[in-house]
Amino acid sequence: MSKIKFPFQFLAIIWVVFIVNAILPIDLNNFGLLPRSERGLFGIFTAPFLHVNLNHIISNSVPLLVLLLTTSFVYSTRIYSIIFSIVLIGGGMEWLFARTAYHIGASGLIYGLVGFLTFSGIYQRRLVPFIVAVAIGLVYGTTMWMGMLPMQCSSISWEGHLFGAIAGIITARMMRNKGIEHEQERA
Repeated sequence: MSKIKFPFQFLAIIWVVFIVNAILPIDLNNFGLLPRSERGLFGIFTAPFLHVNLNHIISNSVPLLVLLLTTSFVYSTRIYSIIFSIVLIGGGMEWLFARTAYHIGASGLIYGLVGFLTFSGIYQRRLVPFIVAVAIGLVYGTTMWMGMLPMQCSSISWEGHLFGAIAGIITARMMRNKGIEHEQERA
């Protein structure tokens, strides 16, 4: 049951922040990631919880929930460290290299989870992560590649997508020796 509980709780927090942001007279999105600024360092951790409008949060909610559930089922004992690593590494790269603008939204984490699940399946050479990698690649493959390309639309953080995916790959590489068999031993 806890494998299902955490993904829904995580998503609920994102929605609560969105609703609070809509009610408050201040714009919480100003606490997003602002590259190369002292204030923006805090945004590395807050950006995944901030969304600009209803369309933005809805478009992130479904893939985020699917990916969190998948990650939770396959890597239940390490889901917190996986998320933390993706957010820290991806957000850190975004803070260093992205264009100067507020970067918000959970899409960096989404791309990171796709990168993690895909490359974790490849690195571990295990059946379950590999099947997950193939399924994720089929569902999100084309969309992911397009989302990581520099875009003319200034409201989309393609940098967050790119660095999130890179962070997921790095996280999978760092955790490659802590394979799924460790998860099964604890179950």
